[in-house]
Amino acid sequence: MRCITIIICFIALSLQAKELVYQDKEGIIRWTNNKERVAVFGANYCLPSACDYRAAAYVDGNRDDMIAEDLDHFKRMGWNGLRLCFWGDWQNTDREGNLIDNDHLRLFDKLIEEASKREIYMLLSPIVTYNSQWPEMNDTTNTGIMKYVGKADLILDPATKNAERNYINQLLNHRNRFTGRKIKDEPNILFVEIINEPSQFPDMPDEMTDYINGMVDEIKSTGCEKLLFYNVSQNWKVAPIVAASKVDGGTYAWYPGGLTSFRAIPGNPLLCVDRYEQLMDPAMKGKSKIVYEFDATQSLGGLQTAAMIREFVRGGCQFIAMFSYDMLRTAPKNLGWDVQYTNMVYTPRKAVASMIGAEMMKRWKPGQPNEYYPKNNKFGDFRISYDEDLVLLNSTDSYYHSGDAKDKPKNISELRHIAGVGTSPMIEYSGNGIYFLDRSADGFSWTLDLFPDILALDDPFHPSAYKDVSIADARKHVMNVRLPGIEVSDTIYAGKYTVDANGFKRIADHPQQDLYSSYKGWPTHGADSRYPDRWKYNDWYTQIQPTEETSNLITVLNACDGLKMIDYTRNFESPECRVRLIRTLDGMNNAYELKTPDLTENPEWRTAADVTFQTYCGDKLWNRKGSVPKYIKIWAKGLNGTDKALVNFMDKNGRAFGSAFNLTNSMQEITIDVSSVSTFPAVVLPQDWPGVCSYYYPQSKNVSGKPDWDNIELVQVSLRGNLYPDGQKHDKGIIVEKIILEY
Repeated sequence: MRCITIIICFIALSLQAKELVYQDKEGIIRWTNNKERVAVFGANYCLPSACDYRAAAYVDGNRDDMIAEDLDHFKRMGWNGLRLCFWGDWQNTDREGNLIDNDHLRLFDKLIEEASKREIYMLLSPIVTYNSQWPEMNDTTNTGIMKYVGKADLILDPATKNAERNYINQLLNHRNRFTGRKIKDEPNILFVEIINEPSQFPDMPDEMTDYINGMVDEIKSTGCEKLLFYNVSQNWKVAPIVAASKVDGGTYAWYPGGLTSFRAIPGNPLLCVDRYEQLMDPAMKGKSKIVYEFDATQSLGGLQTAAMIREFVRGGCQFIAMFSYDMLRTAPKNLGWDVQYTNMVYTPRKAVASMIGAEMMKRWKPGQPNEYYPKNNKFGDFRISYDEDLVLLNSTDSYYHSGDAKDKPKNISELRHIAGVGTSPMIEYSGNGIYFLDRSADGFSWTLDLFPDILALDDPFHPSAYKDVSIADARKHVMNVRLPGIEVSDTIYAGKYTVDANGFKRIADHPQQDLYSSYKGWPTHGADSRYPDRWKYNDWYTQIQPTEETSNLITVLNACDGLKMIDYTRNFESPECRVRLIRTLDGMNNAYELKTPDLTENPEWRTAADVTFQTYCGDKLWNRKGSVPKYIKIWAKGLNGTDKALVNFMDKNGRAFGSAFNLTNSMQEITIDVSSVSTFPAVVLPQDWPGVCSYYYPQSKNVSGKPDWDNIELVQVSLRGNLYPDGQKHDKGIIVEKIILEY
């Protein structure tokens, strides 16, 4: 009997694994086994709960298999991190916080098992706060705490706090049905974030401290020894409260493109991501920092992704998770999260850029200086180029490129890993799918992992369960490989190959080869069945042709285009900005109306005394390169006696030139001589969340020289407080029909 007891105790101790990381006295997270600094990169993965759970059903997916194939892609990209958001506060508790065992919890267990098998390390966020039924909002199966209370109650209401503590206790003591371990003892869960994006109360420090410390005490009462974190970036003013609490560190987010455009955002995404100064807040000294969410929202190229990771590393962040990874089976529709879109196969450029970001965490050091764009395009083994649409890692052992690259490898004989899209000095390939080449141990052959072309059908940032936004197409392409001892060429398609001096040898299909079937043409998706290798051309008569009288005029802003491509300043700790599309009485023409009740400086504002709207115009000016306009013509009028406004043009490097112009209370054509424009700061639009970026582009300040009309990308219209005398800054407004450049 005593022998049996000893065996049981031994098994229990083996399941209660030692923590893999610890925090040193400076707040640096280190691996327990070798004391080295932790650097973990990956993504949020949400299949067990909420909209991703439902999306899997929309494509008839087997959720267990989907978890496995998606995490295989994590490993293929070199990602070793995953944030596990679990909507237990909505879908796995009752009102008192008792844990409910259902399919969400089973998949939670499964995800932990599959991640652990692949040595992927996790941040657990067990209280999400946002409704699990978004975006459909037509499901009534929610049972949890949040069904009955408001978000603020989680922090302030005693009964709700007791329910949360009950829930977190039971969740951490829940035994994973696949690993046999309690959640608190799962070694690959390194961190627990107490709550996702809570309501913050910087003016109620005692109440916040009571909540944070109460949750910490409850977690530790279970025997859990994970490092514990609390959100800072929802409101920077809570940093001293978080720092003084019992948690080990703070969590941060960043969405430079905002979350509300619901369309691809054109223009240079590198101009506003040089600084995340809040990471340097001395109040958090000695505390660890992790990034629970970030993304280059409404963007596919990956340039901004890499630049953001560089700044996170500079700020000392040791766990960085993109939001969110789109499951392979739902990625053709981007069903997960509308303004985010990341998948290894379906967003190949962004995938390679994120791989390079993961390498930045290992190869770039905290505190490294980061200059402002464009001086920071080259750093260490890395290069980022807007003109080339390229993120590049060129090191002794690795060459990763998110697009066509011309840089010679540093030491081609020492190369071990290549990943890319398009062509490089070693690989010539006309397809647009992602590929990987890994050198064998003997050095004489390489393994090629080639994925299909991706055909874009629609803007992916306004998705629907009823349409595809992208299609994978395993069409054949010629690939030329030039590596030491190897110079071969063949026509190949998606799959796995060995490549050596004798050529290409196909060794396997992908497990998901059925998804990558050869493109036959889908007329309902806009393809022309007569030409399977290209999309149907736009008929010439649908394109507006300039007449001789209008050939010297380019319309850069036109209210007839509607609001879809209009960005404007946000109403949050700022002047109130009202933008709408109207019909003018004096001409029955479409027009943009911009209004604000007050532009008097306010110390409570995060922003300047300014309201602005803009549109991208680079696509309208490309055929005017080499020409300089003579006049800017604006059709506009003032409201409520507003007698001035500002028009501003910004180029791809952030240099801005414009002019203040006079208004009357009637619609008129206003002509500005281009030779008279001067420099004005340009507004960063869309504005980021949670307010990391400056209000004005840094590159648009202290500008010299003349406008670069060959590379103008944005036109902005502003009502700016310094245009008006004191006492006359109220009820400002402007109506604009169109803006034209005359050449």
